[in-house]
Amino acid sequence: MNSSENRWQTLDKFVEIRSPWLTLIGEHLQDNRGRILEYWRVEKADSAVILTLQNGNLILPPPTDRPGLGQATLDFPVP
Repeated sequence: MNSSENRWQTLDKFVEIRSPWLTLIGEHLQDNRGRILEYWRVEKADSAVILTLQNGNLILPPPTDRPGLGQATLDFPVP
């Protein structure tokens, strides 16, 4: 299976709400099976991230697919 068969397509953006702290975006996406899905995402300003080292190796969470961005990203817990 090639990467184009796994791609999700953004059909439209039905809402974008901006504030000084974040932007909330609602989109309709079509998945690789042809289903139309409502997808919500939040964009926030840069923030500090603390990374853990163990025996000289970085400990990172597994990348998570973000269809709205079209790529996998690292998600860090928010306290």
